[in-house]
Amino acid sequence: MKTKSNGKSMIMPDMLDITVMGERGQIVIPKKMRDMLDLKAGSKMMVIHHGNGSLILVPADKMKSIMKEMHKRLTEADKLLKT
Repeated sequence: MKTKSNGKSMIMPDMLDITVMGERGQIVIPKKMRDMLDLKAGSKMMVIHHGNGSLILVPADKMKSIMKEMHKRLTEADKLLKT
């Protein structure tokens, strides 16, 4: 998705932002993203270290639903393989 802002083309501006890590390792999730994902103070986040040196943050409740859906699909695939 491309949008224009100040005459410049930007690609998916709502999905990209920059934050700075503080001295104690804390980062701030930008407000527009907190609002988009309905994150509140105390929201639990899963921190996943990706093998290429990057980190992925996923709201814990969302990861739970992702894992349930993956389990369901793997179970269905397993049934197909057994027939």
